[in-house]
Amino acid sequence: AARESQLRFETLFEEAADGLVIADPETARFVAGNRRMAEYLRCSQEELTQLSVRDIHPEPILGQAVEAFHRVAREGKGTTLDLPVKRVDGSVFIANVNAFGIEIEERPFLVGAFRDGATAEEIAEPRPQHLQVPRVVQRLIRAAAASRSDRHRRRAAI
Repeated sequence: AARESQLRFETLFEEAADGLVIADPETARFVAGNRRMAEYLRCSQEELTQLSVRDIHPEPILGQAVEAFHRVAREGKGTTLDLPVKRVDGSVFIANVNAFGIEIEERPFLVGAFRDGATAEEIAEPRPQHLQVPRVVQRLIRAAAASRSDRHRRRAAI
């Protein structure tokens, strides 16, 4: 019965439509990830186990992502919408993330279920050129967010 249960879990984990990672709540390192998550991050499943929460979020929101991870570790579950996720190649996609705690062999872990936040309409029909945010504006927004984050860190350190 235990082997059958393990096989069912492995099948569900690997065949899930969402990208799934299992993380150590103390170190935030990924101990496992499914094929979909590896596709999202553009890496192999083996490479995925070398990553942590800090590796998959862009610098401007890294503090928020780490805090959300620790909040889930404390509270046992959480949802974050429109979370920027950094791929191994440095590109970024937006994901909706549901996270929850589980126990494996009497040890606590966190599961993150990542779903690409792009809608079918956005994929099928890219924005017309006149509606796209110019790259220079995107850079300014990122710089402002990073500056805000730096000020917040400095205030927290005082």
